[in-house]
Formats: sequence, structure tokens, C-alpha cells
Amino acid sequence: MSLSYALSEFGAALGVGPLDLPSQGVVNLQWFPDCRLSIEAVDQEVLLYILMAVPHIDAATCLALLQACDLRTRLPHEPCVQAGLHGQGADAQIMLLLRYPAQGVQASQLQSGVALLDQCRRDWLGMAH
Repeated sequence: MSLSYALSEFGAALGVGPLDLPSQGVVNLQWFPDCRLSIEAVDQEVLLYILMAVPHIDAATCLALLQACDLRTRLPHEPCVQAGLHGQGADAQIMLLLRYPAQGVQASQLQSGVALLDQCRRDWLGMAH
């Protein structure tokens, strides 16, 4: 299945209509008031990520987030969620990211990826809908 078809089906499932990659290669959607959902084509991968503001995040929360992403604690068949922190203080933002091979990506993968990222957002960062 092509990325174009997967995005079209994914957008329809979300109720926003068919999505397509613009020339910049990234689709950005507002995902809850405090969060942006992005789908990006990079080389041979599709990146699915959420970016959210976390002003004044504390060190304990950062450590818990990194521990939750530790590959050694995950089962081999589970998707690997990567996390990153950008900025500091009032400008701090966290990104939670999943990677998929571009070849054969399916709308169902994107849907389950969004559900996983949202679950991580709630469980790891205590963020409600």
C-alpha cells in the first residue's frame, strides 16, 4: 500500500477527509489543545509524532519518560516510541515519535500509532484529553 493511499484512508477514518502530503512532505494536525500530530515522509520512513508544550517540566518526569522508552524494557514485537525534549523552562516541548517503513505502510498502522502515542502522552506525562 502506498503512503498516499494510507494517508487518504487515515484522514477519512479521523473524519477530516482524505489527507495528502504537501510538497514539504509533512502533514500537521492540531491534536488536543496542547498537542500537534505530524506525519512526515523522510527517506524510506514515515515518521508519526506528537509535539506538545510541557512548560517547566521537572527532572523526575524527564527521567520517567526516558525510562518508559527504554528498549530493554519492551517486548520485541512492541513498537518503539522515541522521546525527545527541546527547549527549557516555559519553552520546553516534548516529542513522542514512532517510525514505520515507507514501503507498505497502512492506515491501520497510523491509527494504532496515534492511539499508542496518545496512551503514552497520558500515562507517561499525565496529560488528559
